[in-house]
Amino acid sequence: MILTTTERVENNEVEIYLGLVTGTDVYRIEGSMDGSPSNQENLFGNALRGAMERMKQKASLMGAGAVIGIEQSITPFGGDNMLVTITGTAVKLAKDAGKLDGEQSMPQDPSFIDAVPIPDAKVVMGAPEEPAAPAAPEPEPEEAAAPSELQMKFDQISDIEKSILKTIIKTTKKINNDMSLLAIIEHMPVMVDSKEFTASLNHLQELELVTKSVTGKYNSDIEESDLTF
Repeated sequence: MILTTTERVENNEVEIYLGLVTGTDVYRIEGSMDGSPSNQENLFGNALRGAMERMKQKASLMGAGAVIGIEQSITPFGGDNMLVTITGTAVKLAKDAGKLDGEQSMPQDPSFIDAVPIPDAKVVMGAPEEPAAPAAPEPEPEEAAAPSELQMKFDQISDIEKSILKTIIKTTKKINNDMSLLAIIEHMPVMVDSKEFTASLNHLQELELVTKSVTGKYNSDIEESDLTF
């Protein structure tokens, strides 16, 4: 897969923009405190490679041939931890565009239209038309049920909190296991500032929409069917 910080690929053209892809990893600040900057560089390098690999995996699942416009950022993530984020745009290149799954093209020969048979129309003379049956009355609309207390809580939280909650509900049910902070970030559909992410997660715990285990991982007892997303 081609990875580049530019918005184009040399000797090729972008045929299809598949969407934004991100990869993240976390490392702890250690080397700068013990006089070993090389150790710190190794920790950062490992985190950078981990974030890059996660981004490539996501792009590959989308069928991308390249990721363009790659950018990286480093933000504090609680205590001595630093969050490394790699972001880019997954694209399908012109030379690979014909390999998209399920892609089909219509025949270019204009005679294709004439090849479609059109049945002859039949007209019956002298037969009186039957009167149209009266239309059935439309059913009266049902009164909407009052929202549950759980739904009311969900409707009042922020969009970021809703996104975090939906990520936890769907992913924990899918993997049948609790999620770490890093796992939640990895499965988020959008990028979130680390401070806003932490504050939102704490608020969800206060509302008892999300629970935290003794091992520091997160889950939710809510089912997807309990809420209207």
